[in-house]
Amino acid sequence: MSGGVAKGLKIRNQVASVNRLTGEVERIIYINNGNDLSRDYVANFLFGKHQITLDNQGQTDITNLEIFKVPNAFKHSYMPDSMHGGTDGLEKITSAQYNPKSSAIIIEKNEFYDDATGKYSNGFLIKSTEKLRVPTAATNMTATWGFTGWSSNSVNVSVSVVAS
Repeated sequence: MSGGVAKGLKIRNQVASVNRLTGEVERIIYINNGNDLSRDYVANFLFGKHQITLDNQGQTDITNLEIFKVPNAFKHSYMPDSMHGGTDGLEKITSAQYNPKSSAIIIEKNEFYDDATGKYSNGFLIKSTEKLRVPTAATNMTATWGFTGWSSNSVNVSVSVVAS
């Protein structure tokens, strides 16, 4: 698993499993604006949307992608350093969809709103299922999270599994 932080934006990216027999790869990506609610970057009025770009450099195709809200109260159990990818009790969001042509997911600012804190403090767990084009192929994806149209406020992280 690898992770990155830039100006309050935090991201983690890991390959949870690779099944060389079926060619299925499960990836977990977690984005979080941090637990310091005074640094509420997603509430910035200049930026209404967030973009996660998935740069898939490996020999895989994304076959399924699901996005779940992680409220601030759940972050300690759902997002430890060893991300387990559990989604029980999390709300799946459908307003943010993966666009394969642009390799992007756009998340509207209102999706970050956490009713319990009254702030824009939700994190997001993204579960991606990929299919290896060749069972022994490598998989490598760089995930970049930032405000749309504002490249200085972005963070990216890359993770790969080598060919066997």
